[in-house]
Order: sequence, then structure tokens, then C-alpha cells
Amino acid sequence: MHGEDLTAKIEKFILSTGYPFEQRVAHLLREHGWVVFSSVEYIVPPDQQRELDILCYKIINRRRIELRISCKQSSDKHWIFFTEKNRYLKSGSALKFTPVQIENYTTYRTLPEKLKSLLLYQYDRHVTNFTAFSEKKQHEARLVIKDGLLSVINSVYHRIFPAELIYDERGTIYFFITLFNGLMFESYYDPESDNNIVQDIEYTQWKTEYKSNSHFEEILKYDGTYVPYHEVLRNFSERFTVEVMKWSFFERYLNHIETIFTELEEETISIFGKPYEKEFFPNRIIGKPLTR
Repeated sequence: MHGEDLTAKIEKFILSTGYPFEQRVAHLLREHGWVVFSSVEYIVPPDQQRELDILCYKIINRRRIELRISCKQSSDKHWIFFTEKNRYLKSGSALKFTPVQIENYTTYRTLPEKLKSLLLYQYDRHVTNFTAFSEKKQHEARLVIKDGLLSVINSVYHRIFPAELIYDERGTIYFFITLFNGLMFESYYDPESDNNIVQDIEYTQWKTEYKSNSHFEEILKYDGTYVPYHEVLRNFSERFTVEVMKWSFFERYLNHIETIFTELEEETISIFGKPYEKEFFPNRIIGKPLTR
């Protein structure tokens, strides 16, 4: 038997890591009916091993809704995001889904209107930069934020880039989330008052461009034909949006996602591909590699 002192030290150490928070997040997701995978490992080409904290999915309206989540927490390092109002038209490709629509790009143009109540499209600000307020190691704290943002985007190499973009005709819709258990603030310039505004926030969006490291000329489509990889990427878009939110907001976010996609009519939900059912399961084309 180990002494109580050792047990107390181990408990203190565990609480200083992010693992208990990841377990809380996974528990909440399961309570809401999501299938959860923790510590998902994948390779970023050529040989960089990475890990995603949580990947989970739920079949909603016969399509697979998938959340890719990076979990971060801190009680003494407060996240600060510098934001601006969106000045450009909302892009349909901000919402990532597979199979990628190749023949009909106008499909993407209709999404911001068809899904205008979705927070991804509804939110009218974006992050231009970020930092962390900490009494010490401020640069290190900022790197934690950057890692939390990039790790969810890097996860596209787990079952998306490159072969899964058009290989499965069943619809999967992806959300990239950085979940923070701590305090979040927003800072922006207000021209009307000529002041810098600082306020608590629960949610914001960070947009960035992420170039594919995969070098293939063609990838296999579900109908057995090959399609130029660059054409698929053009429609999928290398612009990504990461939704950043506080832990206290996350359950409301889950309810929001489920409500939006449950209420979509068949005409709209069919944009995202065939139902996620056995009859549409992809059949490997014998003798044909997924990429070439």
C-alpha cells in the first residue's frame, strides 16, 4: 500500500494536467449521444506524428456530424483575442464536408443563406491576433493558444486528406473546435467612442489558410473515376475556421448544432452527400489505389 501523501501528490499532479478536463468533455459528449474517441493519433506528411484530443461524431438527420476538439485549460493564463467585424461575404466553404462537391460549385454559394442560423455563419467577427495575460511566461502561454488552434486543423490528415475527400459518398460535416476551460476576453477598437473595448466572451472564430502537404496528382472518387487533386482542394478550400469557445458555452453549442441539422429539410441536408447508412458504404474498387 502506498501512503496517502503519495496519493495526494499524484492527484495534485493529475489536476495540473489537461487530462481530467478532456475526460469531462468526453463524458458530456457521451451524455448527449456522441460517439467519442480520445487521444486520436495521426501522421502529418511526411512523418510528423500528432495527436487530437477528442474526435467524436453523431448521426443527425441521417448525416454524420463530426467534431474535432482540442482541449485547453488554465486558471492563471487568460486568453485574449483581438477581433474585427467581418468585412467580406461569408464563404460557403467555411463549412467543411465530404464528399466534396466537384461538378456543382454553386452548391457552396447557397450554404451561408440556407444555414444562416448556424453560428459558424451567423457570428460576425473574426480573430486577427491573440495573446495570453499571465504574470509569468507570457510567450509560452501564447504558444499554448496557437497549439490549440493548429492542432484541430492539422487533424485533417486523419481520414480527410487526401483520399477521403471524395471516396465516400455518405455525408460527413466537420467542425473544428478549440475548447478552453478558463477566462476568455475580446479586445477591439471602437471608432465611435475612439476607445479600445475589452470584454468577456464565450465564443469567437479564428480563420486561417492551411496548405495540404500531400503531393498526389489524382484521387479516387466513389464512382471509380479519378479526379485531379487540385480540383478537389479548390472546392474544399484551404481556408479553415476554428471555433473557439469556453467550456461553460460548450453544452449550448452542442444543442445548437443538433437543432440546426435536425431541422434541415431533405433538399438542404442532401447537399452534404448520401445518408450515413449501410447501403451507401463505399466499396473498394479492386486494383485501384485511392491516390496516384
